[in-house]
Amino acid sequence: MGIKPSGDTPIIVPPDNPQNRWGEWEADLRETGEVAGEASAQTWSLADSAGQLAQEAWNGLTSVANGVVQVVGKILEGAVQAGSVVIGGVIEIGSAIIGAAVDGVKTLFGAVASMIGNIFRRDETPAEPLPDIYSPIAADLEEKLQPFLATVDEALEGSRTAGAAADKAVDDLEALIDPDNEDSKLWQAQNAIDRLQNERDDYQDIAIEANRKATEALQQYVTRVMFLPDATKVNSIENPHWMVTFENGRRRLTAKPGWAGEWIYHSAVHRSGDFGPVIEGGTVSAASRDFLLDIATSSASLQYTIRPGVPRLTKPPSVSGWVPDRDTWVNIPVSDTANSFSAGSFTAVTAGAHEIFVRVGWDATTRSDSYGVRVLRQATPTSAIQPVEEVKQTGIGPLLPGQDGYRTQSIQVSLDLAVGERIYFQAWAGAGGEDQRRMRDSEISVGWVDPPSNTSDIT
Repeated sequence: MGIKPSGDTPIIVPPDNPQNRWGEWEADLRETGEVAGEASAQTWSLADSAGQLAQEAWNGLTSVANGVVQVVGKILEGAVQAGSVVIGGVIEIGSAIIGAAVDGVKTLFGAVASMIGNIFRRDETPAEPLPDIYSPIAADLEEKLQPFLATVDEALEGSRTAGAAADKAVDDLEALIDPDNEDSKLWQAQNAIDRLQNERDDYQDIAIEANRKATEALQQYVTRVMFLPDATKVNSIENPHWMVTFENGRRRLTAKPGWAGEWIYHSAVHRSGDFGPVIEGGTVSAASRDFLLDIATSSASLQYTIRPGVPRLTKPPSVSGWVPDRDTWVNIPVSDTANSFSAGSFTAVTAGAHEIFVRVGWDATTRSDSYGVRVLRQATPTSAIQPVEEVKQTGIGPLLPGQDGYRTQSIQVSLDLAVGERIYFQAWAGAGGEDQRRMRDSEISVGWVDPPSNTSDIT
């Protein structure tokens, strides 16, 4: 292959001339740069904390490599026009470039300096060595890059340290977690946390319950006062707990639903040209909620307290026409299943005081036969039934024929009952005829106070 120089004599360039192999070297150089770039990119991903500093360092290195490739290419292009002397120089330069690719960038810069000297020499006399002008450049570049590379090194070292700590933490966690061992350290710690949380909740529940009971206990000592004008000013008056009306000149107090407690009434009445004090009182319970007072001729005051809890009352329907067996105590067949009353017996659902009332009305009693009503209690289903109170009478019928034989018998008692304790209501009739044993009507009630809800009404 021939190259035409600036002279007249053609010069044959051997096939292995470095000029021919420049494309191969250039490709090698670029491939080497790409490998270096890929390695640097991997370094970038590992040293993320180095950030922009590492990126700038890489940009500087890339620019230097590309510059070297371009300079060498331009020099070789000039060699084609330089002549025979230059050709020899190119061969030498080619060898130097190959060595530079192996020895590193700094050696390459020295070789390029020598190559430039050969290109512009006009004779074969060895030129004076050029000053090592690239060494200062390299030193300056290294100085500029050094802070960036140091930061990268520090970031990588920090990454290695953090990674080692993370690995140790994972190892420690694996040592704690043992799914096959419920007695491992981690399970023990979790169980301790759960136990302490449960204890804390228990103490909080105790405090809440104690506070609620304290509020309830205080409530029954709060006295409320209601002013009652006389009948010439109002026909009725009410508040959240009472309705007060007048009936034939007398005041009627009716307790509204939802509370139980005690009351005291203070007033005065005009008799014989003088005023006399009137003081009355009573208890508001589930069964006793209506009170008719003395003559009201003046204004009055009503004081009352509210006991904690919600009043409850069971009052099954009256019997009508029931005939019990003769000379036998028999349960009165009444029920109120919604309130634990069934077939003549009541089962306590709340421990505490219970007001019990029973009244029976016999349709046609006789003078010679006995009639009765009684209340019994049974603590447990297997314990013996014990009498509470009994009324049994003979000779209560009419004295003369044709008189009405309707008579009533009743019992009222207050009992402290335990949960599950049962009360029985029974009747007795000793007359021979069914008409004389027939029960015309009845009234049975049991009143008690359920525990208050979590929110107490003290309005």
